[in-house]
Amino acid sequence: MTGEGERARERVEAVYRSDSRRVLATLIRLLGDFGLAEEALQDAFVAALERWPSDGIPANPRAWLVSAGRFKAMDRLRRRARFDDALAPALRRL
Repeated sequence: MTGEGERARERVEAVYRSDSRRVLATLIRLLGDFGLAEEALQDAFVAALERWPSDGIPANPRAWLVSAGRFKAMDRLRRRARFDDALAPALRRL
């Protein structure tokens, strides 16, 4: 890993230690679902590990993580809805 990539990874770890509880609490309030908020938090930190080494660390990492988590949760809900829509006809046939 490059020096910049290593610094970004260390920063993600530091942000996780300092802000993950607050990000999770915000996501729970926004989403109203603890399990979905936990998944969104994990997805947001994965995105940070992928993006921050190349894009740089945002000025407000916590806000970036909340935003990323919210978008990841919306994507997850859309996928779930598409799956449910596709599954409904098969369930009706049973």
